[in-house]
Amino acid sequence: MGRGHLILAACAKARVARNIAASRLECLQSRIARFTCSADSITPFSRLFFSSFLVVAAVAGLYLAPQLFSHLAPTPQSGPVSEVTQAESDPLAAANPRLGGEEYRWAQLWAAPPTSEALTRLSQPSRMASVTEGPPGVPTIVADADRLAPSARSGEREEPTPTPTRTRQLTFEEQFIAQIGPAASESQTETRVPASVTIAQAILESDWGRSGLARNGNNFFGIKAKEKGGNAGVIWMNTGEVLNGQSVVVNAPFRAYRSAADSFIDHGKFFLENSRYASAMKVAGNATAFAREIQRAGYATDPAYADKLIRLMDKFSLYQYDSR
Repeated sequence: MGRGHLILAACAKARVARNIAASRLECLQSRIARFTCSADSITPFSRLFFSSFLVVAAVAGLYLAPQLFSHLAPTPQSGPVSEVTQAESDPLAAANPRLGGEEYRWAQLWAAPPTSEALTRLSQPSRMASVTEGPPGVPTIVADADRLAPSARSGEREEPTPTPTRTRQLTFEEQFIAQIGPAASESQTETRVPASVTIAQAILESDWGRSGLARNGNNFFGIKAKEKGGNAGVIWMNTGEVLNGQSVVVNAPFRAYRSAADSFIDHGKFFLENSRYASAMKVAGNATAFAREIQRAGYATDPAYADKLIRLMDKFSLYQYDSR
């Protein structure tokens, strides 16, 4: 016989016992009622008391009878071969006989033994989780050690990752200065002409290397070929001049060079070989004074030429290229 059949049999026995007890109580109540009705010596108050007592006793009997017979009923077995008792096979049900269907299911889930995988995980110290408890009402934070960095698991201090520095892209003007700066410094070493003045003149005369004279003749300083040409000969170009206080355009010969470096070397020699710039060479150690002296000697017809050179030297810090 299965476990379900045994439970049904025990419930049937309990119902039969409850019916027998109820019939006996009704019989006893009727006899007492006849006795109370026939007895003239019992007062109305006593009759009410005894009636109430009998009603309470009958109700208590109806409630306690099933409980009594359920404990007296034999415990159903799981099978004819198994000798395991209910307490051993289902300790949760034995300890909590009043758990209902849904409550019993949730209790089983909570009381379920840990799996072999969970036991293996807990037995490895290196895989234990770190727990951080927060204030009341805030969920507890559990961080799995497997997700932590190796330095955090071993207790070592992790070195911060260096932030890559972003290199600023040079402007067109800065690139041009960086390209011609070494040639200007080399020219100063050979001729003593300040490199800052040489760079400023190259910027102003060639329009940052974009003039036709610089692109076609490698002439960055507008040196004219009045007496001789450059190592690449002469090139004729239209140029603006200030004559008698008026700006005019004239076609004039200019020196041509094989390379830009040749133009810078010849620029320094131009001041060194022309006697009219002797006063400028005397103040070659002072870049601003040198700029004003070459204008006074007639290097350019623009009356603001020296001021323009000095503004470029100050704006782009060209003095850093001067030899000390």
